[in-house]
Amino acid sequence: MGGQVRYGYIDALRGYAILLVIFVHSSQMIGGLQGYVYQIGDQGARGVQLFFVASAITLCMSYHRRTDGVGAFYIRRLFRIAPMFWLAIIYFTLKDGVGPRGLEPDGIGATHIILTTLFAHGFLPSTFSSVVPGGWSIAVEMMFYAVFPILVSYIKSWRAAAVAALIALAPAAIAYASIQAAAKHVTPQSWNVVYQVFSTLNFVHQLPVFLIGMTAYFIIRDEGHEVVRRPFQVAFISLMPVIIVLEAYYRFGIGWAEFGFHASFAVAFAGIAITLERFRSTTFVNQYIVWIGKISFSGYLWHLALIHAVPVNISWLSPMANFVWFYLALTGLTLAASSVTYFVVEKPFIAFGNAWLRRSLARQDVRKSAATA
Repeated sequence: MGGQVRYGYIDALRGYAILLVIFVHSSQMIGGLQGYVYQIGDQGARGVQLFFVASAITLCMSYHRRTDGVGAFYIRRLFRIAPMFWLAIIYFTLKDGVGPRGLEPDGIGATHIILTTLFAHGFLPSTFSSVVPGGWSIAVEMMFYAVFPILVSYIKSWRAAAVAALIALAPAAIAYASIQAAAKHVTPQSWNVVYQVFSTLNFVHQLPVFLIGMTAYFIIRDEGHEVVRRPFQVAFISLMPVIIVLEAYYRFGIGWAEFGFHASFAVAFAGIAITLERFRSTTFVNQYIVWIGKISFSGYLWHLALIHAVPVNISWLSPMANFVWFYLALTGLTLAASSVTYFVVEKPFIAFGNAWLRRSLARQDVRKSAATA
């Protein structure tokens, strides 16, 4: 899978992911949305799982292409994620202070900030998304980075990845049930919602999503010809889990079906990724969505910083018109700001990390040569 053109679909996936995330947060700002509009807006949150699937595919590609070791892998990931996230920690701490907020009813302290800075905030209900709104996904992503070299050393095929994903659903179910049970007894009552949210936004719950992404990578690498031969089977297998879970939750009111949201959508997103890679549609993988994907990490942080800058619930507009206006305005502001920080923050630090690695590896080569001379 050589050539930069071949990887455009990955950036496109990220582009669609950030548009979905902005979609759900926009819908949450608008009063009066009902029915299917509300339900569709609510599921825009699955954009994060699309990010995770794209991330798993990208990491597998990179890891199998490079030969400079695990240490270099971690350093690249750090310089990719840390600079913008650390700036977000500073910004939101200054903006929101240390008082109570939605997912930290008691307010934040030094422990919250330190754990978030170290990307260790995803382990506790009190810290998983308390300093940076939406920061839970960064914690989950970094935890996946931590275990990825171990996973990829054992998982060598799509079948192995699929089996691993199925096995990972067991601890995810146990964690979900345990945290949901704890939520019923936690005091004060203000923590009940925090625990309920944490039950699906922890790493154990999200691990199957990444493993499904790894499954997609191996299918793309090893079984691409079969995908071209059987597009309808791929579509059916990809979409059925989502249809079943959504029907169970929305039509039949089965509350615990929310456990299956993330994994079922991950299967659908894996199918989309495989299809885009095989069929190379310039309609769905175009220069605009690819660019949005390139700046999507900045966009994830920026849209949460800008969400209160857009006028909301304008009295002379209907709820639907308010939603369309708010979504387009927030998306436009986010893309503009993200384009700036992509060039000013992200690219320079990525380049710095790569240059530092090259110098470090060159010094190691010199020492090895001297030792064997």
